Amino acid sequence: KTLYGLLPPAIEPAMATGVTLVACIFQLLHIHAEPQCSFPAHDKSSALIQRDTTRRNAGLLLSCEKRFQENCLENSICIWNKEMMRCQASIAWFHPMKCGSSFGATLAHFANSSLPEMAHMPTCSGHLADGKEDSCNPKTKLQGPLEFFRNKYPLDVWFRDVFWTASDSDKDPANHRPVDDDAYEEWRGHFVGLFREPKSRVASAYNHFSTNDPAVGTSENLRRFSLVTMGVVTMMLSGEDGKASIGCEFRWPSMEMDPGCESDYCKGCMSLPTEAQVAKAISRLDGFAFVGLTDHFDLSVCLFHAMFGGDCYPVEFVNMRPARYRQNFTQQLDGFEDPFDQRIYNAASQIFWANVQRFNVNKVTCQRICPNSGAAFD
Repeated sequence: KTLYGLLPPAIEPAMATGVTLVACIFQLLHIHAEPQCSFPAHDKSSALIQRDTTRRNAGLLLSCEKRFQENCLENSICIWNKEMMRCQASIAWFHPMKCGSSFGATLAHFANSSLPEMAHMPTCSGHLADGKEDSCNPKTKLQGPLEFFRNKYPLDVWFRDVFWTASDSDKDPANHRPVDDDAYEEWRGHFVGLFREPKSRVASAYNHFSTNDPAVGTSENLRRFSLVTMGVVTMMLSGEDGKASIGCEFRWPSMEMDPGCESDYCKGCMSLPTEAQVAKAISRLDGFAFVGLTDHFDLSVCLFHAMFGGDCYPVEFVNMRPARYRQNFTQQLDGFEDPFDQRIYNAASQIFWANVQRFNVNKVTCQRICPNSGAAFD
């Protein structure tokens, strides 16, 4: 196996026939029905044979990097890289705060199967079995996806041209960025993301950002936080920045000490999405190749592999950043409703469950698709 982008572009075209041969051998070894393996051809019949072969093994599809040019685009999340002469994943990760950074392990392994099996978004705490993979660079003091994609497995080496980032200097595909119009048009059909029930997301975000200063008053503070963050997922997905998107949550500690919301920034965070913005956000779910739910994380991982293939590793089912709640903030939010983000979540949930049914994803099939998932589907 070679690392993405490690070989000079001039060498990789010369390897095209060899890569095809390896892919052919892979099929002969892994497909239990009578194999129909074809070498590169420029007619449509070759692509049809390859498509039938890759789907024959109970729905276990080939990931992008194991596909030929002829059948690359049959996997909707793949593109053919003309410069590198290879089929590769093309992924735009939509990632609101507290919506499953652990899912990065699934995306990373899917995009590059040469990663070590325990590679994951590190916690820096070493709480996983593989301390090396869970460690972080003490000088940069990063964690999660940023540590993973910047220091441990740099984008330019391991995932060249694979992930959506805001700029060449942005090395974090999981950055909490809004989807502006240009990004949506460029990456339409390649967005992936996990969505979370609004009350649960707000409770988790408050637990993460709040200073919990007793002098402030937790219950009242939580209520104010829920107002400041109301509709933030809607605004991120519609591309609007009225709340400076996720910035309102990051800057909450400073607003926590401003109970009257006197600052201009705090007032800006109190703005709410319009009906047009809600409709735009919902319509943009059509541009998602994959929609998962954090409330059904294990099933979401299984569904991703059922839809797009790729090896499924045990580390994908580990919660790399488990929250340690100081109080039951979810219970304190009884009666809270975010009418904007709730509509986004309802639409995402509808897509998720429709795909679960369409791809026949359940405990039995997931045991076959992800045989090393531990007790996730017992």
